[in-house]
Amino acid sequence: MAAVFGEYSVYYDLLYKDKDYGKECDYLEYLWTQYSDIPVKSVLDLGCGTGRHSIDLTQRGFDVLGIDRSEKMLAQAVKGAEAKGLKIDFRKGDIAGFEGKKTFDSAISMFAVIGYLTSNGELLSAFKTIRRHLKKGALFIFDVWYGPAVLNQKPSERLRIAGDGAGKIYRFACPKINALKNTVRVDYVILKQGATEEVRESHIMRYFFIPELKLIAKMCDFEFIKALSFLSKKAPPSLSSWNMTCIFKAI
Repeated sequence: MAAVFGEYSVYYDLLYKDKDYGKECDYLEYLWTQYSDIPVKSVLDLGCGTGRHSIDLTQRGFDVLGIDRSEKMLAQAVKGAEAKGLKIDFRKGDIAGFEGKKTFDSAISMFAVIGYLTSNGELLSAFKTIRRHLKKGALFIFDVWYGPAVLNQKPSERLRIAGDGAGKIYRFACPKINALKNTVRVDYVILKQGATEEVRESHIMRYFFIPELKLIAKMCDFEFIKALSFLSKKAPPSLSSWNMTCIFKAI
């Protein structure tokens, strides 16, 4: 899994300050209640980034381990947890091959992190690694880009503005789809108002189709439980739902 989120990490939480992490954690709790075979007390947060889900879940009483490849994102996560008086175990690791001594009641991978696994080899390695760290009956809940919606809507150039006054941040996103590899390359340029320097990063994201996810589940000792439109409790993914939630169960 290629390294991403370099200098971008400094602006990450500001750019996504309107993202409702609490609502997403409510959703996770609902899915655990509905589909888990075991009570959920311990959670493995894969690609935890700046730790916002980990922090929220810890505040709700869950025992969370956060894994991320980016040292800069992890530094932001530790800082965020400490600001709330929390001590959370954040560790540097690659979700395609980390090794831990503990098994968990559930694993999560939010904000399309699985999409960064663009090769079949690293994708299978990641799912097998995740399975080894889960108890039987535990859920792996993750969200990814839904292929039919991506091809129907098609990625387009976008501008996101965050902050206000002299502290405004401008992020330009220029995507290019590769239909042969089921990926989208997004070139980002981030500018801070009044500054002469700019941050440039390229992220390659894979989009997925339900039949391939069912095959991945079967190959990695999971049961494919359900695919839903992101944050929906009942609606399946559609051509208008760019993100879908997937629920796998460890068998």
